[in-house]
Amino acid sequence: MRPRTLASLVVVALLSGACGHSANDVAGPSTPGPVVFPSNPTLGLGKHRQFEAPLYGKGPVWSLSAGVDGGFVSPSGMYYAPLRAPADTTIGVVATVGPLSSSATVHLKPGPADSLDCLAEGQGPNGFGTYAYADELPEAIVKVLPIYPESARQAGVEGVVLLQAHVCACGEVSETHIVKSIPLLDSAAARPVSQWIFKPARVRGEPVALWVAVPVKFSLH
Repeated sequence: MRPRTLASLVVVALLSGACGHSANDVAGPSTPGPVVFPSNPTLGLGKHRQFEAPLYGKGPVWSLSAGVDGGFVSPSGMYYAPLRAPADTTIGVVATVGPLSSSATVHLKPGPADSLDCLAEGQGPNGFGTYAYADELPEAIVKVLPIYPESARQAGVEGVVLLQAHVCACGEVSETHIVKSIPLLDSAAARPVSQWIFKPARVRGEPVALWVAVPVKFSLH
């Protein structure tokens, strides 16, 4: 249903409700329905959901009330749930126009995410080594530091492990591949990078899944 048609129907429904009550009715004053649709959905981890704010017309600014581990919402209102359950599994998807704002509440339910959930809406498969264009590359906003393996430290092993990390449209890493290996350090490099959170790559403002190079340096000094 087009936003303009939906807005008209909502206004008519509100006016009809007001005319249907007499001055002697004991019910309280009528209030408009939710502005952001759907208003209270349940969504699996890694899943996507389109949100709309038809009463706000075109171009609301979309944001999340959650922390950086709550997923990502695109400029068009497409919400990408995180692959891993965040600390707070109740996420507010907020639409703002000028001084006005309204939100929907997303309830994330547990369960494994599918590998295809990593991709953006309409994005084709992009396995390891696949090139994908982006206007903006992923930007790491949460980094987990590596722990130097004691075996490597005692052996005097140091250097840079180069990884490729698959950054999903939600901003989380779905998998990593070692490009430049240091056997005693590979696992210690890959484990923390898999927990990083990014601002995802974007094409015309909309997120896309993308492989990105991540160097992890280990130094004994």
